[in-house]
Amino acid sequence: MMKLAQISRTIIGLLLLGVVACGSAETAVPTVEPLIILAPTDVVKATTVPASPTPLPATVTPTPESSPTSVPTVTSEPAVASVTPQPEPTTDPIAETKLSRYHIAVTLDYEQRTAEIVQTVDYVNLTGRRLDDILFVVEPHRLSDVFVLHWLQVGEVAEAADYLLDNGRLQVTLSRPLPATESIQITFAYTLRIPEQPRPFGVSGGQLNLGDWYPMIPPYRPDQGWIVAEPANVGEHVSYDTADFLVDLSVLGGRTDLELAASGAISSMAEGQYRISAKQARNMTLVLSPDLLVERETVAGVEVASYFLASEQEAGRDALYATVDALLIYNDLFGPYPHDTLSVVSANLVDGREFDGLVFVDRDLYTAYRGQANSYLIAITVHEVAHQWWYGAVGNDQAAEPWLDEALATYSELLFYETRYPEVVLWWWETRVERFSSDRSVGNSIYGRFDFNSYVSTVYLRGAKFLHELRAQIGTEAFLTTLKLYRQEHQGEVATAEQFFATLQTYTEQDLSTLRRKYFTE
Repeated sequence: MMKLAQISRTIIGLLLLGVVACGSAETAVPTVEPLIILAPTDVVKATTVPASPTPLPATVTPTPESSPTSVPTVTSEPAVASVTPQPEPTTDPIAETKLSRYHIAVTLDYEQRTAEIVQTVDYVNLTGRRLDDILFVVEPHRLSDVFVLHWLQVGEVAEAADYLLDNGRLQVTLSRPLPATESIQITFAYTLRIPEQPRPFGVSGGQLNLGDWYPMIPPYRPDQGWIVAEPANVGEHVSYDTADFLVDLSVLGGRTDLELAASGAISSMAEGQYRISAKQARNMTLVLSPDLLVERETVAGVEVASYFLASEQEAGRDALYATVDALLIYNDLFGPYPHDTLSVVSANLVDGREFDGLVFVDRDLYTAYRGQANSYLIAITVHEVAHQWWYGAVGNDQAAEPWLDEALATYSELLFYETRYPEVVLWWWETRVERFSSDRSVGNSIYGRFDFNSYVSTVYLRGAKFLHELRAQIGTEAFLTTLKLYRQEHQGEVATAEQFFATLQTYTEQDLSTLRRKYFTE
């Protein structure tokens, strides 16, 4: 039996999560053309995953009397949408570009929660201008006595460098300017003292999470400079450039009882020694725990792994199945997933959190799971998986324009349900969207005088309603074509809202000014 405090946290977490993927009831949700790119049975046949012991039945199907009139009607056997997919690019523009490279050597003392690290960054100047200094974002430095910098050198041959480390930012002044397209090597050593906290960076319940744990160079825009932002009370503030990663991890004592999850391919070199690599990625994230179990499936050339506690085995297995289905569906809708691995990790944190190639999902959702498709575990899992396209493949300024990833990921939940479980679409609208309202601008930044509920009701949920009304106005075919082309055009970039709308205008001649004023005017 759970303790009362655990039960209370579960209830509070579910109430908050109900907000995370919901929207405004300001107007009736318009009826849209049926979506289905893959019929639900086709998705099952396309996977190599065996049938779930509890095949996620939709046990809560709203009756016609209880269904809100604002929710679109879903037929029991939706027609397949006649969508003409855009051709994939014949070449990968990112693969043709020499990217910056991070090589991070980590010696981890799991018992003491410390890590000794030597990090080398081969930075390629793709800013289009000469640089006199290079900026690193160091999120652990925002916490007291967590990040200790020992030394720093520039160039393959040690060269003295002026630098300033202050409030999570490390500014390195170069002795000679770095011309555009040329590269420079920066190496430094530091200690991490990993704090006890239920966060993507921290230790909780014996699970050690390393998210946003190393100094990283942010994206750069010629008209703006480095894209860096301060934390707010809500949302995420870090933006990421695309780079290649290689991590050499050595766990002191040669411990073999720790399960390792990572946002890249893992190779075991020896007892307690691992090499993790990822190419064309936004970041590198690691998780170590003696308590995690893992189940894996390979689909569409991607190894999908679900990490969970022994007490969460059914939920962890169904989170794996949902991830596999979402991967196939989003591949068809948005273009292929860009990596060889994808990990979903149960963790002690509120709702979920995306990283490139690895996502966290709130452990309370695993505990509350009852084998149903209309559950927060499934909805939040496929939401975080959608971030692999809207955050990973196509980046954005998370502080200034958070709707570009959060609203798209939220609406991707609906596209998943329409395709895989159309019988619970009404549940999604009722439970995740219609219960919550906002009349504020979807285009707000994370600094817009929000509390948690009003932020997600505006950016996530009213944003999803904007996308639904947009789809109703221009048609499902043009809407889906826009999403796929937006991903293709801005793969590996940090895109902007204006670039999204520019792509949109390519596939519709309709005047969208009224719709934009409605949702993007405060």
